[in-house]
This record gives sequence, C-alpha cells and structure tokens, in this order.
Amino acid sequence: MYQSFLKELNNFDMNINKNILVIILGLFFAVSCEDVDDPIDGLETAPLFVQFGANTSETYEVTELSDPQEITIQVPQSFEQDMVAEISFEGTAVFGTDFTVTSDGLVSSSATGAFITIPFIPTDNSDLIADQRNFEINFLTDAIEDGDKNLTVTLVQAVGADDPSIVLDGGRGSIRKTFDVSIEDVSLVLSISPEDVTVIENSTDSVAVSVSLNYAAPENVTLTLGTFGNLTEGVDFEFVDFTTNIVLPAGETEAIFNIVSSDDNVIDDPFDSLGIAISSAAIGGTGLDLTVGEADSLIYFQEDEIKNITLVDAATDTLQLSENTEAGIKLFTVQMSDVSPVAVEIGYDINTVNATAGVDYNDISSGSVTFNPGQTEVDILIEVLANGFSSMDDVIITISLDDGSLITTDDEVTVEEDQSTAIKINN
Repeated sequence: MYQSFLKELNNFDMNINKNILVIILGLFFAVSCEDVDDPIDGLETAPLFVQFGANTSETYEVTELSDPQEITIQVPQSFEQDMVAEISFEGTAVFGTDFTVTSDGLVSSSATGAFITIPFIPTDNSDLIADQRNFEINFLTDAIEDGDKNLTVTLVQAVGADDPSIVLDGGRGSIRKTFDVSIEDVSLVLSISPEDVTVIENSTDSVAVSVSLNYAAPENVTLTLGTFGNLTEGVDFEFVDFTTNIVLPAGETEAIFNIVSSDDNVIDDPFDSLGIAISSAAIGGTGLDLTVGEADSLIYFQEDEIKNITLVDAATDTLQLSENTEAGIKLFTVQMSDVSPVAVEIGYDINTVNATAGVDYNDISSGSVTFNPGQTEVDILIEVLANGFSSMDDVIITISLDDGSLITTDDEVTVEEDQSTAIKINN
C-alpha cells in the first residue's frame, strides 16, 4: 500500500513539472514576440481589387507619332464571371483629338473614361492571374501646333458583368492604380528628298524625287515648286510626272516625280545643276498649321558623260606568230566606254619592221573604224599573209590609235593616249 502511494505521488510531481514547463515556454515565446515587427503591419489591405499589369510604368513619354501604348488590366481573384473595369481620363490631352482607346473588350469610351470587359477564363488554377485584358492608348496627330499634352489614366473599379454586387477596388492598394502620359506635340512638316544627288549624263537610272509630309494631314496640302540652275529641260534632262503645282489630298503623305538624264554631247561646266525648291505651301482647314522643313530643296548635279576610246590589250599583248599556218585575218578590238547617240570614227596608224603592205599584210579596215550610235566595240582587221613568214628577219606590224583623227559631233568623246599593239612574226 505504501508503494502504491509513492507511485501516485511521483506521477503527480511529473504532471506538475510538465504543466510548469508549458507555462514557462508560453511566457518565453510571448516575451520574444514582443521584439519582432509585424511584417504586414501598416500595409493597406484590399481583399477585392483589380489592377494594372506589373509591367505598367508610372509614367510614359511619347509623341503624337508614337505607336500605341498597350496596358494590361488584371483581376487576380477570379469570380467565375466577366468583370467590367472602369478607367478615367484626366489632363490636358483631349479625347478624340489627342488620343483614343481601343480594346477587344471595349464597351464604351468618352472624354471622361472608358469601360472594358475582362473575360472570365476557366483554368486549372495553375496560372497566377487568369482573368486579364489589354487595351491600347492611340496617339493622334492633329496638324495643330498646340503644345505638349498630359494624360492621367486611373483604374477606378471593376464590377461583375452578371452580378453587379461584386465590386472590386481599383489598384492594389495605392499601387498599379494610375499612370501618367506625356504627349509631345509634333508639327506637320513638308520636305523634299533627296536633298542632293549627282548623276552622269545619259545614265540609265532616273532619280525619284519625293515631296512628302511626316504624317497624313486631315485636309489637302497644296504646294508650289520652283526650279533654278543651268541645266535645260529637253536638252540635259526630262521630267516625268512633274508639275509645279502639287496637291497632297487629305490622308496622303507623298507625291513622286522623276528626273531622267539626257546627253547633250557637249563638255559643260563641271558644276551643271538643276535646283528644285518648295516656294510655297499651305493646308486647307481653319486653325491647321503646316511647316516647311529644312529639307526644302533638291540640287541635282549632272556630270559630263566622257566616252573614252581605248585599244583592248594595248601595249600589253603582242601577237606572236611563227608558223605560216597561222596566216590569216587578225582582230584587234577598240572599245568606247559608253554609247554615243551619234557616229564616232577613229583612225589608226600602222608602222612596220621588215614588212610591206600588200606583200606581208593587208589593212582590211583601211586605217579607221567607226562606232555606230549605240555601239561600244569595233574591230581593226589586219590580214597576215604567208609571205611574211618567209623573211629572214622577224616581222613586226604595230597598230596605234591616232587621237588626232577623231571624227564625231560628240564633243564628249576622247581617245586614250599611247594606245598600240603589235603582231610579231618570229622567223
């Protein structure tokens, strides 16, 4: 019986110790937690909210010519129905004049704001954000120099499309709720291009000249072009689709005409040129502004087309003959660097060593060759006779272009100096 009493007393002591331990541990944790800050203490709470996407900047700097700015609206907690988000507009930017809003889910838009449907997208809960919709802010050109504008876009709220009693606050607390857009004013500018161009007379490629606006105007733009310089239309060049008075219809940005070079066959001033300038320009419509840019003129320089005559392989390739079986007609090609619209005749001289005309050779081309209009190659024909191979000494027949014998009305044809080649018969 005494032993039973001691056992009960021991169990009682153990229970007391356990209870004391629990109390001590509880007090320890309670005291320790007093020194630890609450990590969410002081943060705004918004259990039901709609927000702009995480990639949304607080500010955007754009111009009237900028591409649309895409913004995402997200509903982090799905309510298994479409939601209709409301955004508001504030600032100096005017809806419909400076900007518009587009979206596949756009319900309505006005000067004060827009309503956009965010679709419910069923998922397997693997997506962090399931329901979202993009919208675009489009920046408009107005051809009015009215200064820079600003726009503040605020996400006001979202309500259930099926159950309007579901109302989500705009923004995740104070963040992802609003952003600002600065819109730089862009003047309507008229220009001409290219500014400077240099061509060769009679070049095959025409020069396309563009008179253009940096963006489409809301009304017709009329302009007058003036020309200057010492090139003459019909002699030095031809215009294609050119007129001094041009109208760019509303919505269009460019008019194009071409300059085609001609060859006057005269060596002119090396600074021959044609200038084309915008002498006046205006835009229809009240209150619209048009600026003529710095690129307001074109200078078209034209260089003479010098046609140079050469003897192919001159002074580099002597025709070597040794067997009488090699007798016959030999061709020596004369080239002109470009075509001429008129005939060009060039003479040549023949000088010989141990050779006699009519005995050792015949000059079939008779001392000159002629380039017909459009032709760039002709051949000098020399016939080597069998008698030339019977000489005891080497026979040399030298053919040289005679630059003093040039006959043509094309003043731009020249003959390269020291143009000669030879036939050598090794006996």
